Amino acid sequence: MENLYDILEVSRKASKEVIDKAYKTLAKKYHPDLQAPENKQMAEEKMKKINEAYSVLSDDVQRARYDRELEEEENNRQKSYTPQQNTYENEEYNKNYYNDSNVNYNNVETNDWQENFQKLNKREQAKLRRKLEKDANQEYRRQYAEFFRNLGFRGRIKHRWTFKDFLTIFLVILVLVIIFLILWAIPYTHNWMISLYEENLFIRIIVNIFIGIFNGIVTFVKNIFN
Repeated sequence: MENLYDILEVSRKASKEVIDKAYKTLAKKYHPDLQAPENKQMAEEKMKKINEAYSVLSDDVQRARYDRELEEEENNRQKSYTPQQNTYENEEYNKNYYNDSNVNYNNVETNDWQENFQKLNKREQAKLRRKLEKDANQEYRRQYAEFFRNLGFRGRIKHRWTFKDFLTIFLVILVLVIIFLILWAIPYTHNWMISLYEENLFIRIIVNIFIGIFNGIVTFVKNIFN
């Protein structure tokens, strides 16, 4: 009988990192956008099962409860089997069961989804990659919040910031600064920006605040090195 671990193709002792990696690999493998038209419905049903399995196994509380229920179910089923049936079940289980160390998610067998992915041009591949990463990040944040809610936390749950998040914000600010400097260097836009600053009180206040913050940072840095 297929269980949630079988759906994600991991062992019951799999770590959270292995489960996360398995989920991302299977999400890419069975993503409906990478399937042939006749296989899309099957892929959607498969993805639904994968998402449900990941929802339980990525949450420590739900996973522990599921493990207890699974063990109890198997014990009850084992009691109702004859020795011959048990032998057959164990052989089938050992045939399909594998350790985490034997799983190499970087060498997935070539199949339809890989062939369809290769048929896309580089721009479409990049777009699909971003979509997959976005979906995976959304699922991670949802599981992150769900984990604390299961522990009884009822406040606003903030996402843990990563280095990538800070780097993204820094790059966005850097791009905005570069655009501003380019516009400032062009005579026409330079005069327009000065006129906008002088005539609009709200913009003048905002600009003065940023200038004040910038001057404060410069003064602070000077005091450190002097």
